[in-house]
Amino acid sequence: MKTAKKLVTRIGKIFFLLFMLTIFAALGVMGVIAYYSKGLPSSEELANYQPKTMTRLYDARGGLLAEYGHEKRVYVPISKTPELVKQAFIAAEDQNFYDHPGVDILGITRAMVNNVQTKLTGSGSISGASTITQQVIKNILLDNSRTYDRKIKEAILALRISKSVSKDRVLEIYLNVIYLGNRSYGIGAAAQRYFDKSVTDLNLQEAAFLAALPKGPADYDPRKYYDRAKVRRDWVLERMKDENYITEKDAEAAKKTPIELADIEDEEIVTTHFAEEVRRYLEKEYGTDKLYEGGMVVRTTLDPKIQKYAERALYKGIIDYDRNHGWRGAIGKIDDLDLWRELLAEMKDPEGLGPWQLAVVLEVRGDRVIIGLKDGNQSYIPFENMKWAKKTLPNQRWAGTPSSPREVVNIGDIIAVSKSEKNKSDGKKEEYFALEQIPNVNGAITVMDPQTGRVLAMVGGYIYGDSHFNRATQAKRQPGSAFKPFVYLAALENGFTPATVIEDGPIEIPQGRGMPTWTPKNYSGDYLGFVSLRKGLEKSRNNMTILVSLMLGIDKIQEIATRFGILEDPKPYYSMALGASETTLLKLTTAYSAIANGGRKVEPKIIDKIQNNLGKTLYISDKRICSGCVGSLNKNQIPTITDNAEQLTNPVIAYQLTSMLEGVVQRGTAVRAKVIGKPLAGKTGTTNKSFDTWFMGFSPDLVVGTYIGFDRPRTLGAKDTGSSVALPVFIEFMTKALADIPAKPFPAPDGVTMVKVDITTGAEPTEYSAPENIRYEVFNPVAPMIDYSQDYMEYQDNRRTLEEEIYDGSFSTGIY
Repeated sequence: MKTAKKLVTRIGKIFFLLFMLTIFAALGVMGVIAYYSKGLPSSEELANYQPKTMTRLYDARGGLLAEYGHEKRVYVPISKTPELVKQAFIAAEDQNFYDHPGVDILGITRAMVNNVQTKLTGSGSISGASTITQQVIKNILLDNSRTYDRKIKEAILALRISKSVSKDRVLEIYLNVIYLGNRSYGIGAAAQRYFDKSVTDLNLQEAAFLAALPKGPADYDPRKYYDRAKVRRDWVLERMKDENYITEKDAEAAKKTPIELADIEDEEIVTTHFAEEVRRYLEKEYGTDKLYEGGMVVRTTLDPKIQKYAERALYKGIIDYDRNHGWRGAIGKIDDLDLWRELLAEMKDPEGLGPWQLAVVLEVRGDRVIIGLKDGNQSYIPFENMKWAKKTLPNQRWAGTPSSPREVVNIGDIIAVSKSEKNKSDGKKEEYFALEQIPNVNGAITVMDPQTGRVLAMVGGYIYGDSHFNRATQAKRQPGSAFKPFVYLAALENGFTPATVIEDGPIEIPQGRGMPTWTPKNYSGDYLGFVSLRKGLEKSRNNMTILVSLMLGIDKIQEIATRFGILEDPKPYYSMALGASETTLLKLTTAYSAIANGGRKVEPKIIDKIQNNLGKTLYISDKRICSGCVGSLNKNQIPTITDNAEQLTNPVIAYQLTSMLEGVVQRGTAVRAKVIGKPLAGKTGTTNKSFDTWFMGFSPDLVVGTYIGFDRPRTLGAKDTGSSVALPVFIEFMTKALADIPAKPFPAPDGVTMVKVDITTGAEPTEYSAPENIRYEVFNPVAPMIDYSQDYMEYQDNRRTLEEEIYDGSFSTGIY
């Protein structure tokens, strides 16, 4: 009996001791938790966490244009993530993810047993037991240190977060922050990087491969360690089978499939002047952090086909001009030809080389030049492919055509070459090269939809390189005669008509005491006498334009330049009428768009829509009102879009000017453009001493501005004009852009009247009018036909007032 009693007492003491130990252990655990809980991030930080995602720019057809971000990541919501992808990562990284409370006790036990066996046997690998929740905490809320302190904090946070944050949210964050190699963060960027696919398009073996990467992205890069990567992928497939996510048949079929990666080069997406313009806008409007970390999705206005035509046209125009002005010599020199392969391979490609390549001259023969290439091979340049290389002379002049290769290159010269092929008699292809030259002239082209202001293409220079300078938006240059249409527009608004006759003759304008008289001259040096306003614009007569400006008064020219956004604060100089004030190509293209669309103001737009990473619209450019677009429609009811844009000038007057600019193409300085065979209007522009050349032209649907000149202004050549340098770019572009578009006349607005006139008098024909001088002219019925003699009297009054202002010091022509 005593023995039994002692036994009961002993057992009671043991239970009490165990109870106390349990209490102390619990208190100890609570103490540890309390100690390590101090200063820990709250679970709300994770619930509200938004990973840093790239801003992506798309063209108008949905093609990727550019990416901006510190980390290459495309956010994929859990609702858009395929089950197959989720299952692959859960099977590989955390098989009990949906069951454990953030810390997997069974997983820890299994890992401990496995690691002990590995230590004892020396085979296998050490495995961890971090859950997906713990990995998320490590990547976002804590550091990556390998200490017990960090592990304890990680476990505490994991338990807390599992109570307040849903499993799907934790998995969504994990799949978007995990690093998967090759600068790709998250499954969205990795799917594009490795397979050039959206996550939703991944197949089984591709999903398994991505799930194989978290353990060691660099160790399982198929480009370097294919066999190792395939073993790891197949292990993931086996795990998916074990978890009953896929059948054994599916697993075995997927294992037989090789890892096939998309053929995507390692370089970043090549950006453009257009993309850089968008980037600058986004950074200004939304800030640097939002641009590089906010994951905005930006739909731009750029049309990729139009952009390609614009690039090719501008590059061709610049190269043609550069070639026509001679050969400036080799890029460099290699003296020791025994080492040409090594020395050429080390040479950095110069900016502007583009699709061409560097070569060294190894031998000069009578009909060809033998060259060495960077890949170590040799080829040749036929003399025919270097005959263009005339020697350059001062002031953009050139010598005669070379008679042999020796007049162009020397042995050891480093030159730029382009590759070509031709068929040999045996049917095989023979490779040969042509001599090239990186242009030192530059330019820009802008293409706009005149109805909306959407910029469909923008090329800000010859090949986008280290310099981000955009000549379409940042280069302020004098437009020359390309400004003249706005002088004539002011005349049309003030009672003149296209048929009004003005004198094209000598003119002198005093500039004040001690200053020489300004005597503007026509480019051709001659005078046409009394001709119509239309013909004056067609032939780009300088003196006639100045005379019109004097008749109107400089204030009217200033006002119209400001109204159309060409100049911001124009000075009252009559030289402004000849385009002597500076503007940008984009501003002038926008002003021409307002003429092409019937006089309505347009704002240039480079962005259609901006959304944040969750799909919320931040900005939309089209503010037009569509009556009847929302709601049910009667089948006979057509929705109407109301454009509330400001009317800058009367539609009839805009059409009158358009008709006059059509004449520039049909009979004037842009007559070369007739070859396109479509209704076109436009105006050439050449500045003083041919420093800058322009052509601004349009069809009913496209407005195109082109400019070519040196970045540091100097003459392009005594005989180089907008007609010979810039116009060919327009012709090359429009030939391609309008190739599949039917000919379409410029639409005449209501109120236009066509009246027969005698072009020699500007009045209605009389019995004495010669038949060849009679034509129909566009009239504004609201504006009366003004008698020329009254125009001339008003001009004389303006001239006397001008002279008085000059001599009392209150006015300057700005011509020095």
